Amino acid sequence: MTSTSTATTPRAGRLDRRVVDWAVADVPDLAGRRAVVTGASAGLGRALAGHLARAGADVVLVARDESRGAVVRDALVAAGVRGRVTVERADLADLGSVERLAERLLTDRVDLDVLVHNAGTGAAARRTTAQGHEVLLATHVLGPHLLSGRLRGALEQGSSPRVVTVGSGLHRLVRTRLDLDDLEGERRYSPARAYVQTKTAGMVVARELDRRLQAAGSPVRSVVAHPGVARTALQSSGTTLAERAVARVLAATMGRDVEQSVLPLLHAATADDVVRDRLLGPGGPRDRTVVTSERHVGALADPAVGAAAWDAVEDAVAG
Repeated sequence: MTSTSTATTPRAGRLDRRVVDWAVADVPDLAGRRAVVTGASAGLGRALAGHLARAGADVVLVARDESRGAVVRDALVAAGVRGRVTVERADLADLGSVERLAERLLTDRVDLDVLVHNAGTGAAARRTTAQGHEVLLATHVLGPHLLSGRLRGALEQGSSPRVVTVGSGLHRLVRTRLDLDDLEGERRYSPARAYVQTKTAGMVVARELDRRLQAAGSPVRSVVAHPGVARTALQSSGTTLAERAVARVLAATMGRDVEQSVLPLLHAATADDVVRDRLLGPGGPRDRTVVTSERHVGALADPAVGAAAWDAVEDAVAG
């Protein structure tokens, strides 16, 4: 694989952060559009799917547990959302499951307008998938990359199409090194490091996807957004008492509830004028969140790192 990235993050004062003049009321009418949201059975995915369906989009809820996805679907239907809501079972960590999901999604319709890579998993002891990949890498990077590739043709038939990758603000808070020679964590592994590494790698690959889409003249945009510290079950997970304690402190001091944290993701998924080359995130008071955009930094801003990460991920998926 390609050599490692040593891109580091500048101080927050140099992030060129701007407030986006946008609110939930600005979500356009999405009638006739189709959206796929992974990790939609709880938390941010559930909240985002609800907003999209209320705006009229037909929403496919992708969940590892089909019964939990059905509970969300039934609740949205009972609430009278305008769009059609369906459930598809898939495990983004299992590349075979991702392939089968793509086949099913392409069976009924040839167009797709929004693909949201929201599925995630928390830090845990190192485990591998059916294909032998480390679970966090497969969930946050390999599965989404494969799904984007399989659905690109459908997206190119859509209206204002885009791929939204839900990243993490940790890539700029933690001085980390994106180690493309050890993405699987075979030589060095800790749950917290693997989480930051794989979320960062997913964002880097999403940025590289956008560069390639632009170079090819594709109408599809690849946008990266993050929810900040969202009060979800995933954010409160951890393998040790210390990690869980840190998560509780962060949630108490910096955390936003799900409906506040989902706003950058909703903007990325629906705004016709969404900016594709800046990182979208939350800002302002925790109970009156605004969407902010800031310039990409470190590995996300480096085309050489993006190309190297793309090649490494392509090799892993093909293998």
